[in-house]
Order: sequence, then structure tokens, then C-alpha cells
Amino acid sequence: LEAALVMLVNMSVMPECRLPMVRGGSGEAAIAVTRACEGGSKNLEIALKIVQNLSANDETGEQLIEQGALQIALQSTRNADPKVSAVAAGILSNLALYGKANNFAVRRAMLEGGVVQALESLIQQRERAGLSGAKAAAYLFGEGVERGSVPGEKGGEHPLLVACGKALGRLCNALQHTLDGKELY
Repeated sequence: LEAALVMLVNMSVMPECRLPMVRGGSGEAAIAVTRACEGGSKNLEIALKIVQNLSANDETGEQLIEQGALQIALQSTRNADPKVSAVAAGILSNLALYGKANNFAVRRAMLEGGVVQALESLIQQRERAGLSGAKAAAYLFGEGVERGSVPGEKGGEHPLLVACGKALGRLCNALQHTLDGKELY
């Protein structure tokens, strides 16, 4: 199984393969593997990487959400393994980035699916999960996004963007500490 998943990961990296793979059922198959491996395993991480790669396309997001990618990503953000939660955050980031296609259908599905709560938690994490969560929030609520389109938003900057700014501050501090030869955190 692992060898087949790795082959699919390698294919899903190629942009020209993403849409045919989703239409052919590879996304659905990867989502099924993630459900089978929910407790955690190397295959879970690999299957999520397939979904992450397939989600990096403005034509695949809506279909992947219909196949269950959003639910799997949201569930996996709570996984104890930081690598798994980071890949899940990457899926959310990709979906958010390409969420403007089809009249914002993917963005609406994400907001209705409970992505705000997941992003609030992710942004507080260090390393890749936090950065991908911050990117997803910026894509969803950043510049060029219609204000007032988020439940509970009263205008101005969305609270997630404020949290992103704090996360960016932590990253800058960590980089400065590293450059100064101090410990990372």
C-alpha cells in the first residue's frame, strides 16, 4: 500500500496530472485511505500529501470537498503527530488559496464546514502547521476578500488576521534568535 501511495504522491505533484487524478478517483481513494488510517500511521501522512497536492489547483477544490477532503483535513489538524497536522493545514491553505474559483464555492464550503475554529487552533502552533494555518487564514480573510462575509465579523480585520500577525511576529523572533546564535525558542 505504501509504495502505491508514494507513486500517487509523485504523480500528484505534477500540475497536469491533478485534475485527471481527481476526476479518475485518486482523491477519493486517498481520502478513503486517510479514513482507514485515522489512528495514525505513515500511510495517513502519505495519503494526506496526495490530497494536499491534488488540492493545489483551482479546478479540483470543489470536487475534493465533495469527496470529503475538507472533513479529513479538519479532523487531521487535531492529530497528535505534528507532521500530519502540518499536511492537513497545507490542504486547508491550498483550498483557501484556490477558493475564489466558481464564485467562491470552495470558500463558502470551508466557512460552513467549520474551518475558522481549526485555523484558530493551527495558527497558535509552531512550525509548519502554524505557518500553513496562517496562510490559509490570510487567503480566506486577507486583502481582496469581501468584508462582512464571515459569521460574527463586524468589519475591519478578521481576528484570525490579527492572530496571523502575532504568529508572524513569533516567526521573526525565532529567525532573529537563530541568526544571533541563540536557541530557536
